[in-house]
Amino acid sequence: MVYIVGHRGAAGIRPENTIPSFRLAGELGVDRLDCDVRLSEEGHAVLMHDATVDRTTNGTGRVSDLILEEIRALDAGGGEKVPLLGEYLAFLKQTGIPSEVEIKDPAALETVLEEIRDHDVVELVCITAKLETATRAKEILPGIDVGLPTANPSREEIEQAARIGASGVGIRYDHLTEELVKFVQGLGLEARGWNP
Repeated sequence: MVYIVGHRGAAGIRPENTIPSFRLAGELGVDRLDCDVRLSEEGHAVLMHDATVDRTTNGTGRVSDLILEEIRALDAGGGEKVPLLGEYLAFLKQTGIPSEVEIKDPAALETVLEEIRDHDVVELVCITAKLETATRAKEILPGIDVGLPTANPSREEIEQAARIGASGVGIRYDHLTEELVKFVQGLGLEARGWNP
């Protein structure tokens, strides 16, 4: 099965990881969305790919060093604000579009899972995270879908993903080979090709 993922929404057309970007991706007909989550200094889950706000906003500094009020005051492009995870999950529930939610900071896991439960979107979300975090997600919320966002996974990593009940493994486009895809699929996993 092949499906198209709106990487950070319609990044490149709209400011990445913003609600207008996700909305446009949905209008363009993507099968799934993808977002990235980090925590503010006081522990609020916000959508941000990088460890700092420098590249995607008009501000500077590490996300984890900024309080929510400071993050929300930033311009994420075109006057858009950096969304809270809760705003994004409400959008998913409204539209029914499935999403991969990549946890960039393992400390965010419990907050993310709590918000997913609170918004009643467990069936729409796949948590993508490093093996230890993905394993912990399944322990806390057994019904949650998980995947590993790797670039060039080893066979051992792929086997570990299968053991924890992951649904797929990310493989960067330049590492996709027929042999690797067959190995992944042979373990009942999806081979999820992606580009930077």
